[in-house]
Amino acid sequence: MTTTTERSKEIVLAFYEAYNQRDVEAAMSYIGDVYIQHNPWVPGESGRNIMDVFRVNDDGKIVEHWDVVQDIPKLIYPPINDNGYF
Repeated sequence: MTTTTERSKEIVLAFYEAYNQRDVEAAMSYIGDVYIQHNPWVPGESGRNIMDVFRVNDDGKIVEHWDVVQDIPKLIYPPINDNGYF
């Protein structure tokens, strides 16, 4: 039996797979009837780290989304390792 965390991870990964394949119908099948997007902007430029956090309800639907976006100031502060921010 999978844990709630494992199940939620599988749901979110399947959502991203459908989304990245531009399969809107499949991606929407993972979204709940009520969905709250906490970021009003969609960052589309490189040089940023993005971490997504999703809340999945008991029905296996994504119902809330947060993301953390952090610019990577490589020109000002060059990295001293390859670990990245996240």
